Amino acid sequence: MIHVREKELIGYVKFLDGNLYFDRNGIVQVSTTEELENIPNVEGLKLDKVGVGEKIPGLDKSSLSLILSVTKMLEKGDEKPDRLVLDEKGQLVLYYGKVEARMGSDKNMDEKMSRLLGIIPQLGGMEGVLHLENVDEIASIGYAAAIRAFEVVIKENKYETLVNAIMARRNNALMP
Repeated sequence: MIHVREKELIGYVKFLDGNLYFDRNGIVQVSTTEELENIPNVEGLKLDKVGVGEKIPGLDKSSLSLILSVTKMLEKGDEKPDRLVLDEKGQLVLYYGKVEARMGSDKNMDEKMSRLLGIIPQLGGMEGVLHLENVDEIASIGYAAAIRAFEVVIKENKYETLVNAIMARRNNALMP
């Protein structure tokens, strides 16, 4: 009896004229010019030479865990990012139109994604950066306050405003 198990694809990278789809171990399973549905494009990796059956350089265990965690969370929600980027520090950045969501490392990623998926639908037409690297700060001020603070930051183009709003909330003061 032969058992066949299909490897779950968790992401893909654009390489040369095609797409390389990889599994949870970072091994390329499929090379195609087509884009397969519901598999995120991962940007920020430097590729020189890689083929089917080979591990993608730059995808360490932490990065793979991060991508897998985000992929699983995105399956639960309707809001899909336009881009998924691993920055030079190996931290995750998601792009939703003109909103950049800095997710940081894989620490508390389920909580970060849960918060993000609750905030993103309310940001239609806005642009700017959501800093979710330290989700505990966002959790302490709540969704509505985070959105108000985000709107002020965008309007005034001042990151300090968000920091002041968070600190004011911590000290039980009123939000701006």
